[in-house]
Amino acid sequence: MRALQTVYDTHKTAGLAVLAVSQDQQDKAEAVRTYWATFGLTFSPLLDPEGSIAAYYNVFLLPSTVFVHPSGTVAAVHLGPMTPTQIERYLRAILAPPG
Repeated sequence: MRALQTVYDTHKTAGLAVLAVSQDQQDKAEAVRTYWATFGLTFSPLLDPEGSIAAYYNVFLLPSTVFVHPSGTVAAVHLGPMTPTQIERYLRAILAPPG
């Protein structure tokens, strides 16, 4: 999560959006809010207790990261944890070069 926050901070002005999907039940929403506050995360958490978002993107292993191009197409899927360097490599495929 911290690596995602670092990358988000670096690229948000280029239009990067990060949505962290949690499959926790609705009654865990406060725990998710506490986690976000504790680690100072500023990108958006989403609760997916029914697994509908995970099913839509065929995510069955956690953690999984889905990189979606601004056009809405899936550019890449990564299974497992990532380093900032790996994240940056994936982002090159979806972010416009700095103008």
